[in-house]
Amino acid sequence: MPGQLIILPGVNAGGNGGARIDMNTADQIAARMPDLKHVISARSLKANVGGGISGRCRATGALLLNTGSAASTLTIKQLGSRPAIGQSANGAAALSLPNGTATASYCAVMAIYMGVDSKTGTAVTNWLNTIKSNTLLGTMARTYSQVNSTNTDLTVSCGGDSGSPIASVPNQAAGTWGVVVADWNDDTGIVSLSLNGGAYVTATKTTKHLVDANTAVTIGYPLTASSLRDSGVGDLYLFSASQLASSYGKGRIADLVAALKSQYGVA
Repeated sequence: MPGQLIILPGVNAGGNGGARIDMNTADQIAARMPDLKHVISARSLKANVGGGISGRCRATGALLLNTGSAASTLTIKQLGSRPAIGQSANGAAALSLPNGTATASYCAVMAIYMGVDSKTGTAVTNWLNTIKSNTLLGTMARTYSQVNSTNTDLTVSCGGDSGSPIASVPNQAAGTWGVVVADWNDDTGIVSLSLNGGAYVTATKTTKHLVDANTAVTIGYPLTASSLRDSGVGDLYLFSASQLASSYGKGRIADLVAALKSQYGVA
């Protein structure tokens, strides 16, 4: 609902001398949008001793899970002078929302840092996915490097599944932050993708995003080592409906992107 409180773990407010809840401009914009479902921010998470990340979704308070055979590689690291959800080494690892929290339609607005390996290496980088019963369901955002023979030097979104047709945009430069919007309308079958406030690239699909009680949204990839690699995610705002279906939603997403670009120093 609009105006919902965004939770920062460990912060208690409301009493005399209570800690102030730190909501930046992007948080304030997102909190006023009616379809806001989840917020995950590296700045509110903690790297565990021995590996892994602890923290909660700032919108719902849901406990985030470390998944994959190399879950201990998950960590909070400084990338481009800003905190990011990343990995200490390559491996199958993801920071996951609980099962049952994925929605058929969605809009994901995400600040991503492009590492050199993600840009120039041989493996793909999976930023955001839906995983159903330990199987990939939807590729929400994925990067192919300069040397990949398929989708060379592109970031793509597959909408409600993991195959073609796709929406794609050219990759940002290595060593930089960018702001990605991946939007899927399960009613119309339209997947849309934009980088740094640029024009939306779209594709129309016939498949549905068949989420169920065993489906979760993951940052990174728990099934293979094609996870975050040397890249990272700073903030994720996830909405439970396509935001491009209305002029209001599209305008508010533009405002959110502008705020994140300012926050992450994106030109």
